[in-house]
Amino acid sequence: MKKSERLNGLIFALNERGRLTAKDLAELFEVSERTIYRDIDALCQLKVPIVAYEGLNGGYEINSDYFLPSIKLNKQEILMLLIALRVGEELKLPTLSGDYQLLRAKIINTFSKDDLDQVENLLDKMSFYFSRIEPTEYVVGVFSTIIEGLINNVQISMEYYVPKRNQLTKRILSPTELFFDEGGWYLTGFCHMRNEKRTFRLDRIRGISLLEEKNQVKCDHLNNISNHYIEETYILELLPSFYRVIKDNFYMSKSQILSENSLIRVQVVSQFKDEITKIILSNPNKVTIIEPASYKKEIQQLIEALSNKYL
Repeated sequence: MKKSERLNGLIFALNERGRLTAKDLAELFEVSERTIYRDIDALCQLKVPIVAYEGLNGGYEINSDYFLPSIKLNKQEILMLLIALRVGEELKLPTLSGDYQLLRAKIINTFSKDDLDQVENLLDKMSFYFSRIEPTEYVVGVFSTIIEGLINNVQISMEYYVPKRNQLTKRILSPTELFFDEGGWYLTGFCHMRNEKRTFRLDRIRGISLLEEKNQVKCDHLNNISNHYIEETYILELLPSFYRVIKDNFYMSKSQILSENSLIRVQVVSQFKDEITKIILSNPNKVTIIEPASYKKEIQQLIEALSNKYL
């Protein structure tokens, strides 16, 4: 975050939250307290009316009469943006917490005090749950470096931790896709060490930098490489009552009823193989896999392995 952006953010944060300490502001913008002291001094030199209080309940406040221009959005539009930001906060964009807080403060600043209390009360009553891994931390700059690499179509050099071997490896990657799945961020591209398409968890990247070499890997080459997220077609037979329960779930979004009798036969086109497997194994009396034969064999092998282990 640039200094000018952080200075604006300090103004918005103090205007929204009232009195805050240097420690509060440092944590909010992910900088040191010394940096906050310098920023406050710079704002005072710009004639921003910030008042400092000493003692137990000390901190910084901004004069309530200080005017800040607002973006021209109606109340409903602003509420929609705040809800979207709340979802974005749950996605935990790597090392962008400060940018998130700055944007939120800018949007919040457009509300009157009474409207703000209503909105905050509403947001407190809204929750978003994701099936997730819990990344411990991301290396500084990992997200912005990847974004820049994708925009400029250049290769990326990175140090990547492989937990299975407890080993740190050096990789050169031609990045093609950045995505979020089950609580974590992933980067897909052509790995020049393995000479094939690979997917990497961002929280396992220990170091990252851009290279000058352009990304020369053709998309059609990558599309021919096995992909965990490729769509497959399944034929399932389900109890009508169970079909009604799951038909609106995300992994059933591309489903078509083929026949309806005592059982419903459904064709499902889905990239969520793990979810299909889960409902088959968890509901043996309610759903049966008919096709493809190769997948049916996979299910049989899973059941056999479980039987050998636990029976």
